[in-house]
Amino acid sequence: MSANPAGLSPLRLELLRAASAVDAEELVQSLDRLVAGGGIDELGHADAELLPLIHRRIESLGVRHDVAPVAARAYKRNWLKNQQMVFAVMPLVQHLQSVGSAPIVLKGGAMVTTAYYDDLGARPFYDIDLLIETEHVDTAIDFALGTDWSVVGGKTVEEYRAAHHAIDLRRGDIGAMDLHWELLSHDRSPDRTRRLFERAVPALLGGHDVRVLAPTDHLFHTIAHSKPEGFRHIADAVTILRARPDEIEWNVLLDESVARRELSSALRSLEQVEAVHGGLVPSAVLAELARADRHWSDYVFAGESVGSRRAGLRRFAADWSGRSRGAGPVEKLRIARILMFSYGESSGLGVRKKLASFAVKGPTTAKPPAEPPADPA
Repeated sequence: MSANPAGLSPLRLELLRAASAVDAEELVQSLDRLVAGGGIDELGHADAELLPLIHRRIESLGVRHDVAPVAARAYKRNWLKNQQMVFAVMPLVQHLQSVGSAPIVLKGGAMVTTAYYDDLGARPFYDIDLLIETEHVDTAIDFALGTDWSVVGGKTVEEYRAAHHAIDLRRGDIGAMDLHWELLSHDRSPDRTRRLFERAVPALLGGHDVRVLAPTDHLFHTIAHSKPEGFRHIADAVTILRARPDEIEWNVLLDESVARRELSSALRSLEQVEAVHGGLVPSAVLAELARADRHWSDYVFAGESVGSRRAGLRRFAADWSGRSRGAGPVEKLRIARILMFSYGESSGLGVRKKLASFAVKGPTTAKPPAEPPADPA
């Protein structure tokens, strides 16, 4: 297994190639390289998430290999968990549909519908993400809280609604969902989000009628919402591009990437798609993404990690810039205060309590020190 220029480790590149192999010979070669490199026996939790897809390729291509039992066990465990998840979430979906809403299933939930894998075991997801029209969000939350769902994440409903794109809900050990009113965590583009509902398409999830994003919108969301350290979404992107090649409107994807400040994520992800299977993304699209003008916050979110207080402040500023787009001054301060506590020490914001106090009370009149402290970065 050799390195590649797109930021994927050799192990992950081989896993992605095995999960998306188009013929038996390609699959066997990838599996042999994984075994020779000791990869299958040393898979971390994130890496093992591709095993169900590898199982599907083994079965569909009729391959016999030592990896098959491992992949089959992962698939069966995943199928059971996803069945439970869909069973827990469908009453809410059906209630929303009965009052005139048309919720959209996002991310992994959309990938296992009839629009793509048509297989509940194919792709792990740890919650089901639903995009809901603004006017139906409160209805959805009230129904969920009245049917044994609870808010998680240490925030109130009001805090989620004020500063976040979605609310995290859980129902015991069998169900988890994110109810979205915006597509992305660090973007507020209500007009663009509204148009997603106009373009959404029907599908079946576990035999139930649902709606999923149109192929171009789904591809954009797949490559935009991911974290730099993630890679499972690359397998999803490859699948979307292969399943709907004639339905991808690259000019729309570019426009969304610019408007929602996701050029860095889009370019990085599509370059990784090309590293896995070349020819799926037009070279002209990659060139256009690379040379398009970027908002300053777009560069920040392309960073690998937050390693210092200064980096944490830059990340916070970029996040706040996106979440508070279109808000008034008072609402922007409220969003800032909520985000300060959300970031905490893990994001390098060691001064969060002081900053939060500033956001609520305003600056103090204390004189600054004679000499500034050393930069902790």
